[in-house]
Formats: sequence, structure tokens, C-alpha cells
Amino acid sequence: MAATELLMVTAAVPDLGAIAQAWVSATEYEVLERHRVSHELDSLWGTAAASHTAAVVTRAPGSHRGFVRFVDAGVAGRDRPIYETQGPMAIEFFARDASEVHERLAAGSVFRPITGPVDYDLTSIGSGRVQSVGFRAEGGLTLFVSTMKWVPPPRQLPVSPQFLGPAANMPIVASDRGPARDFYNGLLGIPVRFDGPVRDADVNRIMGAPGDLGYHITVYFIADGQMAEHHFHDPRRVVSPGTPAGRLRAGAIGATYRVEGLDGIVEQARAAGYEPRGPLELGVAPYGSARVAALTGPNGELVELVEG
Repeated sequence: MAATELLMVTAAVPDLGAIAQAWVSATEYEVLERHRVSHELDSLWGTAAASHTAAVVTRAPGSHRGFVRFVDAGVAGRDRPIYETQGPMAIEFFARDASEVHERLAAGSVFRPITGPVDYDLTSIGSGRVQSVGFRAEGGLTLFVSTMKWVPPPRQLPVSPQFLGPAANMPIVASDRGPARDFYNGLLGIPVRFDGPVRDADVNRIMGAPGDLGYHITVYFIADGQMAEHHFHDPRRVVSPGTPAGRLRAGAIGATYRVEGLDGIVEQARAAGYEPRGPLELGVAPYGSARVAALTGPNGELVELVEG
């Protein structure tokens, strides 16, 4: 029983039409499907009927995973620093050239750069040298775009041929390493790839964080650049945003994983104190009529599990 693929990430935005149009225009992503939010999806998410009316599912050209789904949030999120807000922080992508993405989006899209392209070194936790840039849109949505510049041999340098590749990660802010480990490594069977403390002014610039901010990073690695990254901060600094009653939180919400052994994972989750929703059969993209269950993860993140 394990997660085998990061199928999709989801964000709730206050102006679905404007964000989806700007996203497609700026990134070369294509619309896979637009659909109404059904009663089945409300049930899966644990939201009240009609609290979210529509969704747009997009994908990098030719991609069959790493979709990006935007949901009508109805309201804007509160503007807290992302590195102090418990739960999903941003959506991260690998790109052919992060500088190229910065140049295009900074030229007039709704995604405003947090900083210019930043070069930094994460070899201390086993990763490599990277160039990244962060973007912020109205309503609380944050994006990170990265290009790997060097990795320790004998690993091969991962290179994205696309302007902006499939979604690869949704970093999560947390304070307690135990529950995340038990959930992602234990329940979902995702191994740890990188792990260690970070205090790096260049890394922090991408998030708009103070240069001397320190935290612990754990990267749960599925395959082929698909991750479930966690940043563990001093609990005195991490603030829970709360979840509006019957609604999804604004901004990055969570991830959808394809899994083997869905029923077993659901049973283990229930035994561990989680309250699974589903499984249900959903015909909209990208589920393809597969059985889907959902959980609220240890830091408030939406976690969808698709059988297959």
C-alpha cells in the first residue's frame, strides 16, 4: 500500500476565471476540463453544498500527472506570511529555466514575483544547487519555480524540457515532525529523500522570509521529481490559519495521489484517528471514474487518494 504518483495539486482562488485565464496565458498550460463542483466533490472535501461552485483543471502540455486544479474560493485568503502559516505553503514546479519564467510572469501577469531568480545550495541536506523564484497572486496563492543546476554524482541532473513542467510539490509548513512522518512515510509509504536543518538567507528570500530564519526540511520523494516536502518550524512561530466552516481554505489546499491498496490505506487511516471521506466514484477530470477517498492531513492539508 503506497502512493505511486502525484496526480494533482489544488488551490482555491477568489476569481477563478481571471486566475485560470492568466495561468494558461502565462505558463503554456492547457485547460483539461472545466466543471461544476458536484455534491460528490462536496462530500469528498467535507464542504457545504454550493460553497464552491466551479473548478478548472489544467496541465502542462502532454502531461498525464502533476495537474493544477483551481477551485472557486468565493473569498480571498488572509495575507499572513506563508512561512508562519501551518499547512500548504505554495505549489512548486520545475522549469526549463526559472529565469525565463520570472521574465515572462513579471512582465504583466497576475503572478507577482516575490524576488528575482535566486541561486542557492542545498547539498547540506543531500539535494543540490538550485535556482528558484517565488510568485504571489491575489487571494493567497503562492508559486515556487525551480531549475536544478547541479546534483551530487552519480545522480543525473533532472532537467525539465518544458517552459513550466507538471506540478512537483506542495511544500507544507509544520511544527511537529512525528505526525507528518507517520502520515506520509508510514500511511502513504513515501520514503524520505532529503532531510536536515536549513538556515540560508537565499532560500528564505524565495519565501519572503527573514534571512536568519532557521527550520528543518524533510522531503518525502515519490518518483521522478514528485515530492511531499515539509518545513518544520519553531511551534511558537507557526500559526494555524483555521478553516472556514464548510469551505476550503484559500490558496494552496493540498495534493491528490494515485495509490495502490486504497481500501487498506483508508482502514489504516481510520485506525490512526483520521476520518476518511469516501471512497466515491467521480467522473470528472482527472479521476477518470476511479474510486477516490480524502483525508485531512496532520497540518490541515487536503489529501485525495485515487485508486490505481
